[in-house]
Amino acid sequence: MLRLTSTVTLLLMLLISTVQAQRNPEWILLGEQSVGFGVDRDVVNINQSEDWFRSRSFRALHLVAERNDVYVIAIRLVYLNGYAEDFRIDRLIPQGGQLPIDLAGERSYIKQIEMIYRSRPDFRGQALIKVFGEPAQRLRPVGSDWTLLGQQTVGFGVDRDEININQSEDWFRNRSFRALHFVAERNDVYMIAIRLVYLNGYAEDFRIDRLISQGEQMPIDLGGERSYLRRIEMIYRSRPNFRGQAVIKVFGEPARRAGGPPGPLPPPGRDGVWVELGCQQVNLFDQDHDTIRVGRQDGRFTAIRLLVRDADVEVLDLRIVYVDGNPDDIAIKKFIRAGERTQPLDLGWERSIDRIELAYRTVLNPVDIITQQRIRMATVCVEGRR
Repeated sequence: MLRLTSTVTLLLMLLISTVQAQRNPEWILLGEQSVGFGVDRDVVNINQSEDWFRSRSFRALHLVAERNDVYVIAIRLVYLNGYAEDFRIDRLIPQGGQLPIDLAGERSYIKQIEMIYRSRPDFRGQALIKVFGEPAQRLRPVGSDWTLLGQQTVGFGVDRDEININQSEDWFRNRSFRALHFVAERNDVYMIAIRLVYLNGYAEDFRIDRLISQGEQMPIDLGGERSYLRRIEMIYRSRPNFRGQAVIKVFGEPARRAGGPPGPLPPPGRDGVWVELGCQQVNLFDQDHDTIRVGRQDGRFTAIRLLVRDADVEVLDLRIVYVDGNPDDIAIKKFIRAGERTQPLDLGWERSIDRIELAYRTVLNPVDIITQQRIRMATVCVEGRR
């Protein structure tokens, strides 16, 4: 028994060491806090000026637990302009492990990080939580194959402008875009919101709330392939300084497979055996709630992931209920393209799943509506790693 216990302890130490070794040297330490045994609320103050952030933005935060396990309940990011973002977490970070928080884009000018959490009450004492920022990928220069869709001069006050594409349906017939790129010239631009309006009247809204520095570009992933654009509506403002009004240019990045079928699904991971636990078809309109029953007879799993077929899906919430009755709420809030899988969602250890509850909705693709005169319904499958 002693030998078995020592072996398990050694394996755990090796696992923790591996996690620590995989910490990316490019990550930036934003702050740290000691975590009490009761539910605690702490603030990590970044204490950096606006100039420090001018060349820095982050695509994710990584919470690293040291000295003890930490159960993170919620996180709030507060920016220099007073804007705040809330993230519901409800996840355990084992000692030596790290939990990534996808910021769904690029975030900068963070004033403070508020955390609600607790240490595991045991002999190891209070935990230490460290928060690292994962830098966003460097912005790409304007691509030679990008299409200039239009430009506008940006006023100093909050302004609302439109870029009219002024192209016929025939022009779009062999063109679709996987992303739009907003390029700021002459001055910085603070982009508040964007709306895309299509030839058939369908509209898509994007809440942005971020700064585009002079000479940089901000990509907007369209979550698939978009075409037949009538106009791009923008709410924004220039930075009021001596440089004067900014000019914003909008480029369309061509889709890799314009008009073609989705590519092959990525192969299953080599870190375990993945099995399909169940599938559900998503309602065409409005939100849908479904339950996929699993049960003890299907075995124990260390992670799950979602697979989407036939149409794009926006996942709003995911809840795992284990056989012992304990739930695990994962505020996933993620857009998944047809033919793609999510990254594995780690369950912490091997667990028997009773059921998986999903809240989601199909995302209509205007290309399907206009060119194919039909609307695809999405199917979402859940896979478990044994």
